Amino acid sequence: MNWGCGYRRKLSWQTLRAIAGALAVAFTASSLITSAQAGLLTKILRQTAETGADAGKKAARGFSGLDGAARVVKELPPDTRGVAVAAAATPEGHWRFTNAAGETVTAAGPDEIKNALKWLAPETADLARRDAAFYVPVETAIARADAFKDLPKSARLYVVLKNKPYRLMVGGDGARYALVRDRLALELTDESLVKEALWQLDRPVNRHAIRLLSLEPGGPKALARTRIAPGEGAPLPESIDPYALGKALPGLRGQTVVVTGAVRNDILYFKPSSGPEARLVISDLRKAAVEADVNLVVLGGASTSQPGARNMLWQRVEVAGLEEALDKATMGDFLGALGFERSPIVVGLARHGNNHVLINAQPRPNLASQLPRELASREPGTLERMFTEVVSSVLGNVATHGVAAALRSSSYEKELRQRIVPGVPSDYQFIYLGFLVFGLFGLPMALAWWRRLWPLPAASSHGSTVSLVFYGSGRLLLFVLLFLPLVALVATPAHLIKRAWDFVTAPFRWFGRGAT
Repeated sequence: MNWGCGYRRKLSWQTLRAIAGALAVAFTASSLITSAQAGLLTKILRQTAETGADAGKKAARGFSGLDGAARVVKELPPDTRGVAVAAAATPEGHWRFTNAAGETVTAAGPDEIKNALKWLAPETADLARRDAAFYVPVETAIARADAFKDLPKSARLYVVLKNKPYRLMVGGDGARYALVRDRLALELTDESLVKEALWQLDRPVNRHAIRLLSLEPGGPKALARTRIAPGEGAPLPESIDPYALGKALPGLRGQTVVVTGAVRNDILYFKPSSGPEARLVISDLRKAAVEADVNLVVLGGASTSQPGARNMLWQRVEVAGLEEALDKATMGDFLGALGFERSPIVVGLARHGNNHVLINAQPRPNLASQLPRELASREPGTLERMFTEVVSSVLGNVATHGVAAALRSSSYEKELRQRIVPGVPSDYQFIYLGFLVFGLFGLPMALAWWRRLWPLPAASSHGSTVSLVFYGSGRLLLFVLLFLPLVALVATPAHLIKRAWDFVTAPFRWFGRGAT
């Protein structure tokens, strides 16, 4: 009787171990099968999409953009909607229109377009009395600029970017621009660049990480890693030997460096406090900034003078609310605050390597007439005026005629935020963690191998308990952090196969033990 109870206890424990191993095998197998099926399905769908006709792909892309514009029209407040329709150019050269009610019509040529508008919005019968507003997807604004000639000349044009409408302006050369801020327009050249530019304009500007430099030959050849706070040390801006700037930039990783001067072609001309005018090659400076992972902003003006010690941007501001506004400022706010009098600022963007983008902002006086009437006639408010004055004082009141910046790309910034260990790409960290977690399923097998590779010494071999504890802790860390991820791909399958084998052969072992 006692033998039977002991046998049942032993049988129960072995059964539980076998069932746990079988469940682990089933879970791993199902995960692998699901992943394989998902990968195969994705591949099939991708190949199916790639084998479609080019015209069909273009049409589908245009209609999906029209749906997005139609949603924007539908969500417009009733009191501001007016005569508003979504419009997208088709590959065949026609226009497809949708009103807020979801009614859709296709038209070709100015006459058909007028008839389509009368059907979609009867209030457009007298276009001279009330203009129509067209909301077009960004794909149409970029790829079908030639089709806009068929739309009514008096129509207001808006481009939909990331589900938001922006006023669409047209340059004399036919280029398209989206007015994304007051007097700040974005050049529409490529959809991916447009999305990148919007992200860059919305990125916060940490003024405490901005290093305004005064180029002084013979000055310091290095910069402190962190900027000294106002009232606690040397005044800003910081002097630096321009010919040692390339070597000083690696110490400012992740910060924003601002230099000023007159820009002509690829040359930055600057006039130090003493001595003749000097110059730097901007492309060389940009290359050094990219290699050092530093955001570089070049403010170009007509003057070569360098910023003085007086700098309101870092002074204590007593005006209520202004300090908070500066802390919440974005790159778009700063570009808009540079003024350029009343001319719109056109922002262009280009990629520079895998991790950086180049931003170029220049005034375009010829676009001033296309600014909305309410914007052209509006006077800046008190807070806006003070904000503009503070930002412009970065240059010591030197007028700025353009901005060229090399900044981290959005994808690179997101990748940096995903890093757990600084300096190690997040992809490598995720792969390592994946191996570490996968290795936990084969922990018994890996531990057995580890004990054979590095047996635990006897306690008598160490002079003290403290020495043994430190030795054992280091040994355990090496096992968990290095050995376990390293053997995960072998240890886990081997352990699961062993557990499956134990499960299959368990009945034979039970009967064999019962017979004895």
